[in-house]
Amino acid sequence: MSAKKWISPELRSAIADAISSRPDVSYQSIAEHFGVSFWAICNIAKQGNIQRRRGWASKAFRSRSAL
Repeated sequence: MSAKKWISPELRSAIADAISSRPDVSYQSIAEHFGVSFWAICNIAKQGNIQRRRGWASKAFRSRSAL
């Protein structure tokens, strides 16, 4: 099991901005872009009280299924 990686406040802010400003991009894609885990993205969104639509109604799901 690997140790948790510390995420700087600047990176957290950039991730929160990406989550808010790009609803068409999935959490997994954001995680890969910033080099953190999917769960780190989920935790940052939860801590920042950032909510997105889920499932078929989400823009990320629609853009993925259009490929």
